[in-house]
Amino acid sequence: MLHRFLFVAISLCVCSRAQGNIVDGCQAHSGCVIQQHAELQPRTVSYLNALRSDMSSLRGGDERPKHLELNSPITYITDCKDENGKGRLKARLATLFRGNSVSFVGVSSDYEAAINLVDIVDAYGEGPGVILANVARREGHTRKQKWPNGPPFGWLRVGQIDIFTTIDGYIVSLLQRMKQTPFSIDLYEIPATVPHMGLSAERQAHVINTQFRSFDYLPLLAGQLCAGAPLPVSSTMSEVPPMPLALCWVDSFGNCKTNALPEDCGFQVGREVVLKVEEQRQFVFPCYSRLKDVPDNLVALIVGSSGLEGRRFL
Repeated sequence: MLHRFLFVAISLCVCSRAQGNIVDGCQAHSGCVIQQHAELQPRTVSYLNALRSDMSSLRGGDERPKHLELNSPITYITDCKDENGKGRLKARLATLFRGNSVSFVGVSSDYEAAINLVDIVDAYGEGPGVILANVARREGHTRKQKWPNGPPFGWLRVGQIDIFTTIDGYIVSLLQRMKQTPFSIDLYEIPATVPHMGLSAERQAHVINTQFRSFDYLPLLAGQLCAGAPLPVSSTMSEVPPMPLALCWVDSFGNCKTNALPEDCGFQVGREVVLKVEEQRQFVFPCYSRLKDVPDNLVALIVGSSGLEGRRFL
């Protein structure tokens, strides 16, 4: 984490909701390059009614599956972060997972989603939980051709945690690196999955054609799979792309969180590390042990609180 990062240096990243790639260069100093990434936000639509009875029949009447019985916490990481969107998403999840707590993390890119996914998994610890993640990036001709209605959603389990997420970009890449094991993600294409959800023909057509997939489809997919519905797997993703080292988050205090571990940049207390911004500018930062050790008006590098299982990001 960069403590009190110079805002003149990151203003471009903050204003554009951008994160960036960091290239290593561990010789006399370590090097990092920050590049920009875009963002996009989803829209709206609605449906519901017989959902509760559908879920009850899938559970076998009053019998509650393990996740619902334990009232597992639910976290939704999403780029649909305006108040209207968050309110609708929370209402939908509260309907499908009655009695479970629901929290939201608003993000602007898959880079932000990736570091927050790691942090939420870390916060859940060894207990059960559910995480939904959606970043609906649709910019670019290649992406639109590959995913005409956005990328498919996948399901994977990490310990006792069920994760339901879009699979385009780097959302699960950082978590895979931190877990140090290859992920296998079951994919559920909307047109192939919806006919098996026990919905009316009208509701099926609505879900299949919706533009608000994070509202109409993803919560329903999570709810049915957690309830034990035998939905067919469309395909399996076994190659998660590695995530470049990056600036991933700027907190409310102006501290910049990266996804770099201390060994990535040769971090060592008392040493200086070079941060290269878009391969054109560079800044030299001293390494300190804790925030309280950093002198006032000094930009410095420390090991922050974000991370997983004893491995924390700079």
